[in-house]
Amino acid sequence: MDELPKENNQSLPPQEALKPLIDAFVESARRSLEYDVTKYSLKRYESFICKGYYKKKLYKAILALREFNKEVAEK
Repeated sequence: MDELPKENNQSLPPQEALKPLIDAFVESARRSLEYDVTKYSLKRYESFICKGYYKKKLYKAILALREFNKEVAEK
């Protein structure tokens, strides 16, 4: 019977084949964390009543971004 043509990426190791997908996920996660930092920074600046609340949220967002960058740099 007729055989289906093999894909070119079958000769690559699984890690190499998934590298573009992993890089896209990492970049998306980094953008999301950076957006949170920007969002809470602006809300803290604009809000008079909830300034303490947004300060805590901003601090947590900055820590999450630092931790994420540290984990990505280790790999």
